[in-house]
Amino acid sequence: MQKTLLGILLAALIAGPFAAFANVSVVHAATFNTAIRGTSNSTVYWYANDGKRYVFPNAATYYTWFNNFDNVLSISDSELFSIPLAGNVTYRPGAKLVKVTTDPKTYAVARGGILRHVTSESLANQLYGFNWASKVQDLPDELFTNYTVDSPIYSTSDYNVSNEYSSVFSPSDSLRIQGQGSTGSGSLTLAADRTSITRGQAVALMASYNGTLPSGGRLEIKRDRSNEVVHSCYNNICSITVYPYQTAGINTTQYYVSVLNASGNVIAGVQYGPVITFTSTGTGSSNDGVNYIDGLTLQSDRTSATNGDMMKLTANAYNSGNWSYTGNRIEIRDIRTGSIVRTCYDQSWCVADISVMGNNGTAQYEVRIYDRNSNFIMSQFGPVISVSGSNNNNNNNNNNNNNNNNNGSVGQIPNTDIYIAPSTNVRSGGTVYLTASFTNLPYTSSNTVIRLYTEQSSTPVGTCSGSDSCSVPYTISNSGVNTRVYGVASNSTLANTVETARIPLATF
Repeated sequence: MQKTLLGILLAALIAGPFAAFANVSVVHAATFNTAIRGTSNSTVYWYANDGKRYVFPNAATYYTWFNNFDNVLSISDSELFSIPLAGNVTYRPGAKLVKVTTDPKTYAVARGGILRHVTSESLANQLYGFNWASKVQDLPDELFTNYTVDSPIYSTSDYNVSNEYSSVFSPSDSLRIQGQGSTGSGSLTLAADRTSITRGQAVALMASYNGTLPSGGRLEIKRDRSNEVVHSCYNNICSITVYPYQTAGINTTQYYVSVLNASGNVIAGVQYGPVITFTSTGTGSSNDGVNYIDGLTLQSDRTSATNGDMMKLTANAYNSGNWSYTGNRIEIRDIRTGSIVRTCYDQSWCVADISVMGNNGTAQYEVRIYDRNSNFIMSQFGPVISVSGSNNNNNNNNNNNNNNNNNGSVGQIPNTDIYIAPSTNVRSGGTVYLTASFTNLPYTSSNTVIRLYTEQSSTPVGTCSGSDSCSVPYTISNSGVNTRVYGVASNSTLANTVETARIPLATF
């Protein structure tokens, strides 16, 4: 029976890779992560999430990913040909063993089209069972170039069939171009200083690209299954220390790096780093706030500005599980001077409304996150910001705005601050102190009035007079709060007001 089925498949492949498959569904447009075919040819492709199509080179490869052809979508030939052709789909990791007709070695398949020599029959028996030989597929020589031979397997600790199989969900997760990381404009690599860890241990990742980054381009390191951005760098080298977390039922994790242009489009493929295996659960807790920060981003609301313009920087820290941020600290820094422009405590985000200062050059900012013991965890650079204008013109503009703003409207200038302390009391029924401070105000301290507000009320929650700073208690209702707070400084007549940034105040 097996020979008869094989004969049928081989006969089908003579006419075309999938000349004998069942009826397929018809749609008007293809969607990412879908098996597709045209109307005039039976060849089946995988439409990957990088916007390209990859050929299933034979039925044997297809059947490691899917049981039937029920979900193959038929699209017009014109649409099919408009999708760039990028390569071949390889066997699903862990699904089969393969060998080449001109090579006696038997290989296990790993993610990214990686082949690993199984060094003995007894080891093959341990990995795939007593009938392991029935799982060996002959790989035609012409398809061997779709794969990369990597390190041999010497023991069961070197390769886990179940983990390999479950580490991918579609052919997009194991494309040959991802495994190679080579591109027409340069090669891309991602290395790790260790591949075997206990939960909570650190892993240092180093990405490099020997091509030319376009203006505003970047390297972006992401966590595999969640696709969370771990780190991005606006140069050809990108390094970060991460603390991988373990997904229930899966003992491995992985990271990958992409090259993106200024618009955020992938321009040079994707490179996966090595598979990282958890050897034990360790003693850490997924709620300890130390080892499980696994992503950090810093975004800007603009990438070009005139000297003195206000801009908003937003930092976010990520974790896939339940995690208390109590005790953690986020700092946003100006990398030109190393000065801290905003510090946030006990929350997963940090927002800074700042005035961009520069003299016909560029500016860039960095976010850092520290654990509850003040240990540095990771950092992330924001985009490069082009700054035009001169410092003298900006100072004159600020003075003119301050002197002419007499209609009670709210302006924003540097040298203001607003913070909440202690942030551990941000809970229903808790009391915190809201503090706003100002420097270089356009009026004397004796005439200064500072009012603190929440966005939920136009009535001040506190008022101070005759000072450049104001600190008032704020009691949170039993129903909680989710708002932002800010301070407004003015003279005694409310003319020429100056406003701080607005920072989140939310119960946890």
